[in-house]
Amino acid sequence: MFVDAVNLIKGYFDKGWIGGSVEKYFAVPSQEIGANFGKGKVAMIPQGNWFMSQVGQYFGAKAKNDNDWDWMATPPLRAEVKAGTLPLGIGGSFAINEASKNKDAAAEYLNWYYGDKTAALKRMADVPSTYNIPIDFTDSDVPSTIDPRSGRALAAVNKAVAAGDYGFVTWTWWPPKTDVFVYEGLEQVLTGKLTPAAYCAQLDQMFTQEKADGNLPQLPAKGPGK
Repeated sequence: MFVDAVNLIKGYFDKGWIGGSVEKYFAVPSQEIGANFGKGKVAMIPQGNWFMSQVGQYFGAKAKNDNDWDWMATPPLRAEVKAGTLPLGIGGSFAINEASKNKDAAAEYLNWYYGDKTAALKRMADVPSTYNIPIDFTDSDVPSTIDPRSGRALAAVNKAVAAGDYGFVTWTWWPPKTDVFVYEGLEQVLTGKLTPAAYCAQLDQMFTQEKADGNLPQLPAKGPGK
């Protein structure tokens, strides 16, 4: 049940296991959180894989510590979700403008951007886990110049997509009003203004209405090789 997952998250915050406390969650800036992570004052930071291009600044000689970091996928919060399932989101996309006078040139560029696997993987390696390009590749295709941890993340996402072991993030696949309530409502749960059950009920009501209004983004076909 989703309510159980929200209860679990709230419990972690109440015990200080995430963010140190509810008060610190709202008050401590991200740079301080990263610095505390590097110093070993916090055990982990729940983040998307884009954080891998930033996390290195908090570790090593320049950060005045000799600690190290690694990553793991967040364990499922519901029994019916397979372990190792990864969220799939889209931070940006390219398209050809219908009014463009240079459609052929734009198409040629897109063919190069996605079709030149070596160049695409180099771009992904240059800025680890920030500009992931949706192409198929093998583990051996990943440039050796990439941080091995980021390389493993790229390989993990690629394999999850190929196997159909992925879910969808709210900010690209949920209707707009519901998406905003996901985080604004959860903050009300953390501060005790909403119970987990009331939060889930409002979320369901809002989602159902936006779906009926035709505001639900169309999900891509899901499954192996899709």
